[in-house]
Amino acid sequence: MKGCMEKVQFLKYAEEAYYNGSLTIKALSSGLEIGACNWNILSPKGNIIYLSGSVFASATATSFDYKALERSDVLLYSDFTACNDVDGEKNDFPPATGSSYSSNIGSCWETIPESWLDSDEYSEEMEKVSFICSCALDTISDGGSVLIPIGRPGVMLQLLENISLSLESSNLKVPIYFVSSVAEELLAFSNIIPEWLSSQLQERVLH
Repeated sequence: MKGCMEKVQFLKYAEEAYYNGSLTIKALSSGLEIGACNWNILSPKGNIIYLSGSVFASATATSFDYKALERSDVLLYSDFTACNDVDGEKNDFPPATGSSYSSNIGSCWETIPESWLDSDEYSEEMEKVSFICSCALDTISDGGSVLIPIGRPGVMLQLLENISLSLESSNLKVPIYFVSSVAEELLAFSNIIPEWLSSQLQERVLH
């Protein structure tokens, strides 16, 4: 295991890595989570895009980099539910039940509806965070305790920030614990690698 991990090469977004003298590999932000990425693999025979779980807008992670996916020859994907979450829009992407697609992939990215790229997803996510913070504040004010199970680390960062601000503005001093095997690493990376963060969070880190 240690030998395998020593071979791992760390990449920044859009940084090129070369494999076997024939492949050029780049990591692109998927927008789903802090550090999550899609992959652009350039070979002598064509340009391949691998899409993992992706969303167009995020309150915490860097926005989905769709421009870098234009003019690709082959598209492979494991999960792209964002295309099915847009109400009232007819999308030109291959159906989400498929696993690969080729032929003129770039055109679908060039014609992506601008309405998909607005702040609706960000606003919806922040509304949910605000609701949870409000419930937590009410419970703490009544002398109770709050336990919040978290799946996505990015959401946890939003909750930590907003709950702390809410407690401070209400002059409530209570401890907050983040229980996770990756807690220290996540908090450290969110401060030393701002490129992983959304533009809103990047401004706060830099200032």
